[in-house]
Amino acid sequence: MKKVLIITYYWPPASGPGVQRWLKFVKYLPEFGWKPLILTVKDGSYPATDDSLSKDVPNDIPVFKTNTLEPFTIYNMLRGKKGKKVEPGLSSIKDKKGSFYQKIAAYIRANFFIPDARIGWRSYAVKEVKKILETHKIDVIVTTSPPHSAQLIGLDLKKKHNIPWVADFRDPWVNIYSNQLLNLNDRVKQKNIEYENKVLTSSDKVLVVGDSMRTEFSDRNSNVHVLYNGFDPTDLSEAPIEATNTFTLRYVGKISPLQNIPNLWKAINELRLANEDFNKYFRISFVGMTSKPIQNSITEADLLPICTFSSFVPHQEAVRKMMCANMLLLVIPNTPKNECIITGKIFEYLASQTPILGVGPTNGDAAIVLQKCKRDSMIDFEDLAGFKKMLLTHFNYWLEHQKYSLKNKNDLHLQFSRRKLTKGLATLLDKLA
Repeated sequence: MKKVLIITYYWPPASGPGVQRWLKFVKYLPEFGWKPLILTVKDGSYPATDDSLSKDVPNDIPVFKTNTLEPFTIYNMLRGKKGKKVEPGLSSIKDKKGSFYQKIAAYIRANFFIPDARIGWRSYAVKEVKKILETHKIDVIVTTSPPHSAQLIGLDLKKKHNIPWVADFRDPWVNIYSNQLLNLNDRVKQKNIEYENKVLTSSDKVLVVGDSMRTEFSDRNSNVHVLYNGFDPTDLSEAPIEATNTFTLRYVGKISPLQNIPNLWKAINELRLANEDFNKYFRISFVGMTSKPIQNSITEADLLPICTFSSFVPHQEAVRKMMCANMLLLVIPNTPKNECIITGKIFEYLASQTPILGVGPTNGDAAIVLQKCKRDSMIDFEDLAGFKKMLLTHFNYWLEHQKYSLKNKNDLHLQFSRRKLTKGLATLLDKLA
């Protein structure tokens, strides 16, 4: 059986889409003739953890863990916080109301750790791979990012060992939307461009999560392939379709300030004022980390009485809540070049067969995924009338059908199953090896 070494910062007990992507590929790769080996950090800085994800790691998969040197403990001390836990997506790093020390900490984090604050892992990882190669014949090396410092590990290994190398990008590098939250100086911006170019031109194959990123990278590498994130059918329990006492629009996962939708909140408030049944039965549910600006915007729209906020839940529980909702809210961050963003949750949203209210660029990669599965079209952030129309369509169906939601019945989402996607990955690795 051929061996692939996967170098990933995020691995259980870390949680989130960055973990799910390669955790699921690792789960199914042995079925297609590939034995994965994992290299990760011993004690990483994660926004949240989920110990339940470890059950998906096959018992015979070697997992190598190294030390790492990161600034988050000191960074949090300057912000008046303890530990090294960090917010997902850098959601608070550019806080205009922050103290002098907080602003200094944010500037240092953005401009002294290039390409990111996990760069301290680079030397540890390269040394560990040398040890791994003494006892294992590795056919292909995969590095996945963010953090994009993982790609510099791949660059080092390509120079040292010349093993076929796959650079996997879950997000863009230079054009990643979270860079807008960083006060990057010109020197750092140029350095990131240089690093991105080196990685793309040096790697043997590049994997991306959508067509827009493939287009962006194809001028520097002729072997760029789209490999979607997908969903795992084993995560979806059989949930009976039942009537519900209220109609709940639910968002599952972290929602950042860049995902605020003032016009949606306005549309909901206007529907409540104009429609007695809508006012009586409509509810909004947030499951996961909800940023303060989102909560403030909801309060300003007078929607707080119909909203519930719950903290992080394990992945299995999160999927169950998707399946039990009447409608799911999908929001692409409202940033320049957001056409390339496909949130990891979209595939589990699709697999739940729950109606989806998608908000974002109507011609973006996420909109295309919805089209492929014949779901409701993506709605632009400013389309107040579009929000009202879709909400009323599904709410009225629920009201007219004894409070049973309209469930999607086609099986087009199956094209995004993790096993099927892993088969395609194995084929790419076969050609490279």
